[in-house]
Amino acid sequence: MKIFSLKVLITLSILASSCTYLKAQNNLCESSFPFCTDTVYNFPAGVNAGTAQAGANYGCLMSQPNPAWYYMEVLDPGPIVIYMSSTPAVDIDFAIWGPYTNQTAPCVAQLTAACSSCPNNTSNPNFYPSGNMIDCSYSTSWNETVHINNAQPGQIYILLICNYSNSPCNINFNQTNTSTPGHGTTNCGILAPPVSNNGPLCVGATLNLTAQTGPNGCTYYWTGPNGFVSTQQNPVIPNVTLAMAGDYFLQVIVGPDTSNAVSTTVDIYPIPTSNFSASLDSVCVGEQTVLNYTGTASSSATFNWDVDGGTPNSNTGPGPHSISWGGPGQVNVSLVVSENGCTSPPTNMPIYIKPIPTSDFTAVSPVCLYDTSAVTYTGTASANATFAWNFAGGVVVTGTGSGPYQIMWPADGNFSLSLTVTDAGCVSTASYQSVLVNPLPTVIISSDKINGCRPLTVQFNDTINQPPSTYSWIFGDGTPGSTIKNPNHTYTNHGTYTVTLTVTDANGCTNHGTKIIDVFALPTADFNFSPTVGTAGLPINFVSSSIGNIGTWSWNFGDGASESGNFPNITHSYTATGYFTISLLVETTTGCTDSVSKQILIIQIEIPNVFTPNDDGINDKFVIKGIELVDNCQMIIFNRWGNRIYESNSYKNDWDGEGAADGTYYFIFTLPQNIMEPVQGTVTIMR
Repeated sequence: MKIFSLKVLITLSILASSCTYLKAQNNLCESSFPFCTDTVYNFPAGVNAGTAQAGANYGCLMSQPNPAWYYMEVLDPGPIVIYMSSTPAVDIDFAIWGPYTNQTAPCVAQLTAACSSCPNNTSNPNFYPSGNMIDCSYSTSWNETVHINNAQPGQIYILLICNYSNSPCNINFNQTNTSTPGHGTTNCGILAPPVSNNGPLCVGATLNLTAQTGPNGCTYYWTGPNGFVSTQQNPVIPNVTLAMAGDYFLQVIVGPDTSNAVSTTVDIYPIPTSNFSASLDSVCVGEQTVLNYTGTASSSATFNWDVDGGTPNSNTGPGPHSISWGGPGQVNVSLVVSENGCTSPPTNMPIYIKPIPTSDFTAVSPVCLYDTSAVTYTGTASANATFAWNFAGGVVVTGTGSGPYQIMWPADGNFSLSLTVTDAGCVSTASYQSVLVNPLPTVIISSDKINGCRPLTVQFNDTINQPPSTYSWIFGDGTPGSTIKNPNHTYTNHGTYTVTLTVTDANGCTNHGTKIIDVFALPTADFNFSPTVGTAGLPINFVSSSIGNIGTWSWNFGDGASESGNFPNITHSYTATGYFTISLLVETTTGCTDSVSKQILIIQIEIPNVFTPNDDGINDKFVIKGIELVDNCQMIIFNRWGNRIYESNSYKNDWDGEGAADGTYYFIFTLPQNIMEPVQGTVTIMR
């Protein structure tokens, strides 16, 4: 509930008349504006413009938001009625003190004295301003009326108007009892009008000094810091500096008269700088950089940090702030600093957020002992990254850097591979893959023989009781192999053969075993003899023409005689006549044999000395017994004069004396191959 003063009558009115427009209200008692009862006042009420002096006692005004202070000096005695209203209609309040002899002394000097003697600044009911409070309203009205019932010349009254609503509005006020006889008036003579400024300002801004309109025909005379002088009503000073801060005074001059000075205080603040540093201008995702303000503002300034999505996204205080980002790329960190209403230009700093590489990879599993496993990097690192591989005992066959790799496994088991990647200083988490290395099946080949003469049949066996497996035999002689576990094979050609057995187990692992089989060549038995037809007692030469690495020759001459040993060539004589079968058995140094048999004819030569070619079928031809089966016998017959009357190189006992007369003839008979010496003799033809 608001408290209403009973000292004055308050009425509501809206004024519609010519008025003086104030560009800004004055919120300090000690620099209050002068008020002239001949003038209609209109000013924009303050919004969020602070409150009156803290700790003071304002009578009925329990709060004093957006204060505006005015003073008036009484010229003519009598009552003075002042109406005020807001446009649009919002709640306004007021309080008025007086009388005084000076408009500023109650605001400052008495305040200081009161503070030194009043505990907690609350004991004096007329604490601020000092003196009598003659009227006060804290109602919810949007217009008010102030009564000074007995104003006397020279008295000064101080009026406080508050925009309680804190809403944008204009406040209008003026004296309304000017038509009433005996009314009081204020000194509207050489009074400097109220002054204000658009401060506080920042360095570089434009200062607008504002004065309400003074008496007709007046001259405005402004003075201020840094030698400032102006005769404009509302001077404009561009690009202000700190040296231009302070009190600006206005006097008005009408003819020979000069008013007292009124003043307005101009506050000018430096524009803060927004410089800052970063401990790192390039960080990894999740890594922190520290931002620290290095500019000129105080710690109480407002620091508006924009860390472009960083965490924590702190934008208060000068720092240091530890910031990290959750994703890669370039971010722009910026800072704007505000102090005393002055805002710095932004400072921007790019920060590069480096991606964390991934260390994903694949590894082929399972594999077999001594096989290779392909290891392939599937992560996101660049080509300049470094790769810390741990192959858990695997041997690198091929591959460097990111790979791909071929890893050979010299031992069976389950192995854990790992990879950590570092890229531009950013380190990945480790990735892991398991590789199962299965053992190889055991392969041992046995056979019932490892060598022998061709054809050689060998029984092969895999002596290990394998789990379910497949078998592949290669016998080494170019013939088709076998897929049964224990095959046999016949080698038809001599040579040294490598037998290979490949066993593949249920895991697909393959192992090999080998065995050497020697197949020995068979000899070829053969021989020659001369003469091919012999006579009893004649030495026959037997010469072996056998082929092969022969170590033993075994001769059987067919007449009960034999020889065995190192006799590739041998001589034998027959004592009887007839056909004899000679057999030769040859044996190589590896025990392989072959044999051959041939016949020889042993003859007895009987040459007659007479034959009777009379066609009686008896002794009709010159027949030499024993040559019937001998080829290439030569017969030459001469007459008694030495003339050759018959010759044959293949004599077959077929000369019948044709063309020859009875008588004695000379012959030369020769057996082939020097079976015996040529026989010379005579034969008689008798018919």
